Amino acid sequence: MFRNDNQEMKYLEFYDTKNESISHQNIINQDNYCDLVSETIKKKGLKKVVYSDLPPDQSIKELIQTYYKSANIDQFIGMNRDTSPYRYLESSITLFYSSLQTWHKHHKIGKNFLCEGQIYNHILNSQALFLSSGINNTVYSYKAVDMSNRVLETWDLSDIDQCQEFTRNFNGQWSVKSIDKKANLIEITEKTGKEFRKATKDGEKCPFPNRYAQKVIRTAEFIMNGYALLLVSPYKVYFAEGIPEFFSFSEYLNAEKIKKSYSEEIYNEIITQMKITIVHYFNMNFNKIVKHPRTFEVFQFKFIVKHDYMPVLYDISPLTIFDSYYADIRKIIQFTHIHAIEIAYYEILGIPFEKNFTERFVEIF
Repeated sequence: MFRNDNQEMKYLEFYDTKNESISHQNIINQDNYCDLVSETIKKKGLKKVVYSDLPPDQSIKELIQTYYKSANIDQFIGMNRDTSPYRYLESSITLFYSSLQTWHKHHKIGKNFLCEGQIYNHILNSQALFLSSGINNTVYSYKAVDMSNRVLETWDLSDIDQCQEFTRNFNGQWSVKSIDKKANLIEITEKTGKEFRKATKDGEKCPFPNRYAQKVIRTAEFIMNGYALLLVSPYKVYFAEGIPEFFSFSEYLNAEKIKKSYSEEIYNEIITQMKITIVHYFNMNFNKIVKHPRTFEVFQFKFIVKHDYMPVLYDISPLTIFDSYYADIRKIIQFTHIHAIEIAYYEILGIPFEKNFTERFVEIF
């Protein structure tokens, strides 16, 4: 059975009060919603009913609807708010599966959604796990294993202390990345230490909003992707292999070549090292996230594999899926999401696995 949580009030700080008068996705918030959910569970028990705000033409949305009963199908991203109806959230929902990491800013946790018997696919404050937040201090203070050779050195230039320290210690070749959050794009420019110090007037112009810097690696072989499912209560980590990127290599890495074949022994060692890095990365940053017991999230970890075949973590993001992906990659990511949902339902709410689904994850912590 699902776990009781008597500390819902502390999660209300994530609700943005400026949204009070806004009907997000034409959903009418109800302050007695959790009472309605409790009554529904008492009458009908826990069932797999999913609310997803993914657009109806997305293939992953169609797959979710194949496996699970759907709720509030009129509410989704890109809906026409002028012609779409306003509705209350259905009290039968047991999973909120949103593509927005900020969905909880529009609905009060423990009042308007995420009641007992409901789970949510975003961990609160999970953005703090991203390398763009600048994690160098954590990397060098972590004692369990040496993470300095496992995580690409990254500085958050929007933080004045990190920006100025980076300016003082800048050497070698770095890529300075500018994040366009609205367009979901990252603009990358390479700078030498002399150029950066001149541009910042030796740190006087710090900080720089939405910018971070990463060390440039010239001796990369290829990119490996790993998918990680994180549960906070119980604290568990699951891993699924992603697709190596041989042909879509980022220009700023300037790799000499892409290795197209390697032995099974080398491949297995790369995967083993990726798992070790992911587990310790979560351990290292676990205090940065908010541990609501009914939340989980699936992340994509991107590793640069160097000539010595040591994978170096250089990017973390929520695992998203777009229909523009190649069919084989799209299928792998789709079933990765479904397996994550099944694990979360079982581990958090105690609802048994479905009989027919593709297993992707293995537990590694």
